[in-house]
Amino acid sequence: LGRALPAGDKATHLLADIAAAEFRAGLEAEGMAHVRAVTNSQARDRALAEIARHLLAAGRLDEAVAAAGGIAAAETKAEVMAAHAEALTKAGRLDDALRAADALSRDYRRSKAFAALAVPLARAGRARDSENALRSAGGLARSIGDPWQRGVGLASVVGALADLGRYDEAEEEARRIEHQDLRNYGFHMIASAQ
Repeated sequence: LGRALPAGDKATHLLADIAAAEFRAGLEAEGMAHVRAVTNSQARDRALAEIARHLLAAGRLDEAVAAAGGIAAAETKAEVMAAHAEALTKAGRLDDALRAADALSRDYRRSKAFAALAVPLARAGRARDSENALRSAGGLARSIGDPWQRGVGLASVVGALADLGRYDEAEEEARRIEHQDLRNYGFHMIASAQ
């Protein structure tokens, strides 16, 4: 297949798209073989991220981590691994989700992952773990230098606090969000939870 394509970067990106499509169509071995043939790291990362997301959606969480292991770009890998932590949370694998959240390489993604764990942990009767997740999420979010990413992290904390019925604390966190749209979103989450 790769030899039938024209040479150059465009062909490499096309091969990456074909590899991901093959994988989604159930031709997993062929898709992975074509991913390995992709020489452009950006195109290969994009294909591997798409494959990992497909595996996450199918509930094949451990296989998704293996696919993500081949991703070179830190931000792309962090995005996929954050989706993995979220999938673990949804699957009720809370201890695995806590470990996955703690291993994330980007603070705003770690903050969001910990905030997303607070409610399921509380519902599972793990109040101390829920509180620790909230404390980690808030601390990480407040330490982020970029105002938008800090706001995204804080908005996640606001949502978790609101879902836990801790409206005063949620409002306090929402007021810390500098970006107006994110602050409004935070207050919207509080109002929706009440």
